[in-house]
Amino acid sequence: MANILIFEDDEILAETWQKMLGEHGHQAEHTADIDVAMSKLYEGYVDIALIDIFILEGSQESPRGGIMLISKINLLSLEHKPWLIAVSGRSHDPGFSVLEIAKTVGADEYMKKPIDLPDLIAVVDRVEKEQASKR
Repeated sequence: MANILIFEDDEILAETWQKMLGEHGHQAEHTADIDVAMSKLYEGYVDIALIDIFILEGSQESPRGGIMLISKINLLSLEHKPWLIAVSGRSHDPGFSVLEIAKTVGADEYMKKPIDLPDLIAVVDRVEKEQASKR
C-alpha cells in the first residue's frame, strides 16, 4: 500500500483518483492548499505526491501552485522524500513546456491530463515496488 498525497484543485477529479487508488489498496489524501500539503509531508509518511502544476484559487491561477510545492519539497530534509508526479493538462503549449519546468524544479515524472486511470494505477504500483526494493 502506498500513501499518496493528491494536490489538485479539481474536486471531482481528485475524488475519482482517491476512490480508484483506494480500490487498489492505496491510501490517498487530497488537498488544494499548499500549506495543508506541506503539513501532510511533515506529519506523516507520504510515498507519492500527485501534484497539479496549475492550482486555481477562485478563478485565478495561484502562484502557490504545483511548481512551488515541488520546489519546497525538494528543499526539505525529509527522511523519506516522496516520489513527485507533476500533472497538468497544458503539456501541448509550444511556447511553454510545463514538463521541462516540472523537471527543473525536481519532479520525478510527469503525467498529462486527462490521466487514464489504469495508467495512474500502473505508475503508482511501479513506484511502490521501486520504493520497497530500496528499503
